[in-house]
Amino acid sequence: MEQDRKTRPNNTTDVLVKWLNKRKVRSFYTPFSGDNLRLGAHHLLQASGLGKLKPNTLVLGFKANWRDSAPDTIEDYINTIYDSFDSNYCLCILRMMDGLDVTADLDFQVNDGFEADEPEEPVEHDDQQSNDEDPGER
Repeated sequence: MEQDRKTRPNNTTDVLVKWLNKRKVRSFYTPFSGDNLRLGAHHLLQASGLGKLKPNTLVLGFKANWRDSAPDTIEDYINTIYDSFDSNYCLCILRMMDGLDVTADLDFQVNDGFEADEPEEPVEHDDQQSNDEDPGER
């Protein structure tokens, strides 16, 4: 988990919050990580929601590579399903033809039909960098 913090770019949170703000999504965003799927999902189930606005459904991706996976990862996946039921959560297993890797879609491609007519207000940060700099060029 410490290695993940070292390899994750420092501005990841800022980039994703800016992405949400640009689309006028009103939400709270806090990144966290776990050593494995089960631990990460356990933290997510405990940390998500605010008071009565607590979600009741866990959405998991379909594990298509179960034949090639290590037994530990399969056990984590199955135990995550059991943990969600033990915590009284509903479970949705999502299977998509192209998979669930949506990192290419985070490239700030915006559907103009969802954009507002007024200009976007800039987000100010103490360590603000140039808006023209691509976060991946560091």
